[in-house]
Amino acid sequence: MSENLRNAIGVILQAGFQIESDAFKTLVELGHEESLKPLIDKVLKVAESVDPRPLFISADLVLKAAEQLELGSDGKAEIGTSLGAERSFAEEHSPRLEVVFDPTGKLGTSGVFDDFLHYFRSRFEKMSGLFRQRIDTRNAGTIADALA
Repeated sequence: MSENLRNAIGVILQAGFQIESDAFKTLVELGHEESLKPLIDKVLKVAESVDPRPLFISADLVLKAAEQLELGSDGKAEIGTSLGAERSFAEEHSPRLEVVFDPTGKLGTSGVFDDFLHYFRSRFEKMSGLFRQRIDTRNAGTIADALA
């Protein structure tokens, strides 16, 4: 990204707006080195004049400002809104399904308290291991420490 474009985005952000990705692409296509500053100024004026004041700078606002500055009339940049890169659908790909193990014999309880206790402890040990790996909870104590 060029320094002028970076400064232009900074001006938009300092004015209290956020910029949509389509608007950014439009700015890149329309804004040449010499015309980027006036285009940004015009975009901000157009955005301030719209009622209610938008939170985001959209591609439509950029195109409106470019029309008022007559930047798009030379035919250099033809702007079309699209979804971006071509998307592929799931049905076009072969599934990658792999059975890791068969848990049939290991699942299920008989409704006894000991089964519940065993299940709870196994889940608790897995969760406590995950929490101990996190940076913000690494120094946390155990329940036994809290009860002592």
